[in-house]
Amino acid sequence: MTHYRRNVIVTGASGIIGAAIVDVLARAGFTVTAVARSPAAASVDNVRPLRVNRYEDLAAMPDLLEQTETIFHFADRANRKMYDVANRGEAADLMKTLASAAVDTGVCGIVLASSIYADRPNRSAYGWSKQAAEQVLAERASEFRVAISLRLPPVYGHGSRGMFASLAKHVAAGHPLPLGAATAPRRFLGIENLGDLTCLLARSETPLRGIYAPADPEPINLAALSSLIGSAVGRGARLVPVPFIDLLSRDTIVDATVARQQRLALEVDLGWRPRHTTAEQLGYLS
Repeated sequence: MTHYRRNVIVTGASGIIGAAIVDVLARAGFTVTAVARSPAAASVDNVRPLRVNRYEDLAAMPDLLEQTETIFHFADRANRKMYDVANRGEAADLMKTLASAAVDTGVCGIVLASSIYADRPNRSAYGWSKQAAEQVLAERASEFRVAISLRLPPVYGHGSRGMFASLAKHVAAGHPLPLGAATAPRRFLGIENLGDLTCLLARSETPLRGIYAPADPEPINLAALSSLIGSAVGRGARLVPVPFIDLLSRDTIVDATVARQQRLALEVDLGWRPRHTTAEQLGYLS
């Protein structure tokens, strides 16, 4: 079967991360089919928006899949709290459908955007859902040249919501933040570093399979992150030391040894290391 090596699909293309990945891949020279349940604007000429009612609809588009080298599956619910026991199997079911259709049409790679929550001992419905989808891809991995699950930490960049947007808002307004004693090392990932990784995976000519946890070059604590955000917005962060504040939010905390092991696995197995520091990637706030 003939493949058009520069053609890729990105699901979840109307989301903040998905839209950024579409743009990065398109500017790297790939022809991108940007798939979303809501309209996704074309940022450059080689982006082809495709609106679907369900992502399962891709399985009924063999002509599109036969021209596709890699599927970047970044579709997700808008909020992880929207997952519950009733719907936690949906992500795995969708991955089964996409993987089967991809094998049938000769797609060479699938990259799944998973989450660090998939690695939690006491998984929420969200974490369980992500882990189940990872397992489906792992079971079909031998049928693809690239079969990668990326356990993403909080991702930040232009248009970020959630914690990064909240921190930037409060720092810019001069509000005091209770983060002066927030010194536990945490994982974050800037869009620029994630974009570099997706381009590497899209270009791969060798088998790449497994589960990886990409992050910025070094873990950073919330006190230091707030200070960097202050530098980016031109206003010093006002930090109040509240004891044990790190205990209120443990999800992104990472052991230094684990962080080094994760970085080494990405470098040795995939040939990737993050090029951009957190400070460099916060430039979008200035």
